[in-house]
Amino acid sequence: MFDSRLYENLDRAAVESYNARIAGSKSAAAYRLHDELGPHPYDGDIENAKVILLLANPGYGKISTLDDHRYRVEGWPMSSLHPGASKGMYDWVLPKVGDLVKRFGPQHIARYVAMAQIHPWASENFDERFSPPSKAVIAKLVKEAHQRGGQTVCILGQRLRDYAATRVLSRPDLDCRKH
Repeated sequence: MFDSRLYENLDRAAVESYNARIAGSKSAAAYRLHDELGPHPYDGDIENAKVILLLANPGYGKISTLDDHRYRVEGWPMSSLHPGASKGMYDWVLPKVGDLVKRFGPQHIARYVAMAQIHPWASENFDERFSPPSKAVIAKLVKEAHQRGGQTVCILGQRLRDYAATRVLSRPDLDCRKH
């Protein structure tokens, strides 16, 4: 479980500055960081997960709610897969792990898979130019998971896979091919 205050304190100035910079632009709605939802750097037990899915950032859409990033259930480290999770979170997570859930069940996947974000702030679209201080914290967690034997899978488009492997994780050898 992450401490949202850590990420809020680390990133507050960067998020405010970024949102102010894009305000009024044509793409502002698509790229605005929704700090009202709070940070969501990862979902699951990133310190013990056997598989870590690396994603760009939390999504934001019409069904997003203020509780999306706060929902927790004992025994379900990846709480987004719990039947009581908000529709927005569940619908966002399920396509990424749906085949695994069908094969092993949602609670098993919730225990052994974690999803980490390049940065923890929800938006409709990812902007790789936004580089908050917390990105280093998240990258360190993913690197540590990889070093202890966790399998890292990049669920990103080609441009972002290359970006994640070389600039975020500083691991040009990391397998970030399309899986």
